[in-house]
Amino acid sequence: MAEAVSIGPLDGSRLLEAATENAMAAGSVTAELRASVMGQPATGRVSVDGSRHCVGSLELSKLGPVDFLSDGTHAWLKADERLWGAERGAVIGDRYVTGPESDGVFRSLTVFCSVADRALSGDLGLGEVTGQSRRRTGGTTTVTLVDRDGSQAEVSETGTPYVTRLRSGRNAEPFDFTYRDYGKALAFTPPPADAVVDVATALPATAERTTG
Repeated sequence: MAEAVSIGPLDGSRLLEAATENAMAAGSVTAELRASVMGQPATGRVSVDGSRHCVGSLELSKLGPVDFLSDGTHAWLKADERLWGAERGAVIGDRYVTGPESDGVFRSLTVFCSVADRALSGDLGLGEVTGQSRRRTGGTTTVTLVDRDGSQAEVSETGTPYVTRLRSGRNAEPFDFTYRDYGKALAFTPPPADAVVDVATALPATAERTTG
């Protein structure tokens, strides 16, 4: 049986500072997520490191699997014709679409790199923290900090403190990130040239909209 205990604001703030320092020292983290992507419920995972590398793999309820990578300025995205459509899917085939991360084709996915990175940067998007509690479940203790809009951040107090979960509030698109594997090396390997197609070639109308 889990037991929730109220704590003072100083306890939570100190714990969050320690968790941020530990995350920055670890240098990488993986987030398991549930969110909304392109209007579709999605589940998957995103891994990030301190060099702005990001590797993600999602399953969209109606648009199928999506894999993506980003180095902070350039992105690669792989999906099938359920996302691209039959005509564009025939041009793209089994290749990655690549281009600037700022292109709208990639932004709806790489935004999750930014959310995953919050655990490393300590910028959890919390405004005014209006509630805090400590919960003990078995041998594990976590502290939950609640923002005025209902956003929640959970921080482990057992062992080495880390942010373990981040949930959106009422004023944001719904997401739920669970963090793990702090310090695990990120397998970031962009696909070779013969396995990619430029976004301007694959999706010319989209490229015009985002660069014009």
